[in-house]
Amino acid sequence: MKAEAAAFAVLAKDAFTGKQFGRFEVLCKLGEGGMSEVFLAWQKSVGGFHRPVVLKRILDSIRHDKEFLRMFVQEAKITSGLSHGNIAALHDLSQEGPELFMVMEFVPGATLVEVAKACALAREEIPIGLTLAAVRDTALALHYAHTFKDATGRSRPVIHRDIAEKNVMVSLDGTTKLLDFGIARQAGRTCTTQMGMVKGTAGYMSPEQVRGEELDGRTDVFSLGVVLHECLTGHRLFRRDTRVDEVHALLNDPISAPSQRNRKVSMELDSVVLKALSRDRNHRYANAREMALALDRAAAAQMWEPDQRAAFIQKHFAERQQQIQQLLGDPSRTDSGEQLDHGGEPLDYSRPTDPGSPAKQALRDARRTVSVRKVTPDPIVTSSATMALDDETVVGEGESDLERELREAHERETELEGAPARGLLAFKGRRPESALSPALLAIAGTGAVLLAIVLLLILSRL
Repeated sequence: MKAEAAAFAVLAKDAFTGKQFGRFEVLCKLGEGGMSEVFLAWQKSVGGFHRPVVLKRILDSIRHDKEFLRMFVQEAKITSGLSHGNIAALHDLSQEGPELFMVMEFVPGATLVEVAKACALAREEIPIGLTLAAVRDTALALHYAHTFKDATGRSRPVIHRDIAEKNVMVSLDGTTKLLDFGIARQAGRTCTTQMGMVKGTAGYMSPEQVRGEELDGRTDVFSLGVVLHECLTGHRLFRRDTRVDEVHALLNDPISAPSQRNRKVSMELDSVVLKALSRDRNHRYANAREMALALDRAAAAQMWEPDQRAAFIQKHFAERQQQIQQLLGDPSRTDSGEQLDHGGEPLDYSRPTDPGSPAKQALRDARRTVSVRKVTPDPIVTSSATMALDDETVVGEGESDLERELREAHERETELEGAPARGLLAFKGRRPESALSPALLAIAGTGAVLLAIVLLLILSRL
């Protein structure tokens, strides 16, 4: 237990505990990256609804950087449509004052990096059965992303571009989850990466990714091959003393079969790994599903079932499980029969809301791929200053600094894609051009009355 606590981050109350983001109550900070930080939080709602979620927000130091803001929103837009059992879900993109954050699925478990570390501490090899099942499931998740279609049936393939052990997690119940689409991009979109910059994790990028070439799903197949090789052998494949040496190794050094380091690896499994690691993408598996099927054919008998994976994670990460239980505990909740207080008034579902709100909300919902809203005490009344995150931008009154930056970032993104942002003009109080003016209506009414009188006089003489 002590060794585990020293080797892995401790999940415990910290300076962020109790901080409120609207309906979200922070439990602790989970980590920080180059662009964002993540927190474990409770999401609470009416009727005692509650669930643990992960909040991901942009770091304060770059909050007003339009390029980082664009990337953050783009990640949410890309991830929001993905719905697969082996991909950590994005629930929402929310705004609270100056804060913009993603609301994501909380996956209690351990990444493959942590699994490798736990096995090293226990002086044991990473179980082949766990490795095979995790990589097979990740391959299926990638194939889903690579062949993704939106709700209208349009093809929207998503390339992850950052497949590595750090982004593959095995949960406490044995489920594999693919994490972090932070640098993912949709195939066919214009890439805005600066000249000379390559996005990805050193030692895991495909040769074509390192060279800055146009990418397709096969780049993720190569990266997953690196993960498979390293988990089977227990050694980094392309790690060298310098970044230049790593790139040279990735592009030129011979790639040994995993069985040379691990005698438990069969020749059939060697073949799967080496094909995935072909430097010429045309010689790799055509897609990630082919790789998953090849793994099944080569080593189906060795793959662990979910209960075996769960037992392994629960054994090696028992202290983490206890920390999660202590953090979550029994959250304060309200019985479903009790009215909850929202902004000083009971929430009355029978009371009509602002007549204009449902129509405005319906328009915004129809144009959204991700909902961006202000998190306010009243969940029914939403801000009139909202931004549509698809092809059109709705600009409302009372626009905050963050909302303006979001709109400008979105407009910049659509310009880069070659599709100029189109404004939606709201005609407030304007009559249809075909409508008659009050004066014309009055004249027409008077004429009708006179005509009726004349007809009556004629009839009376008859």
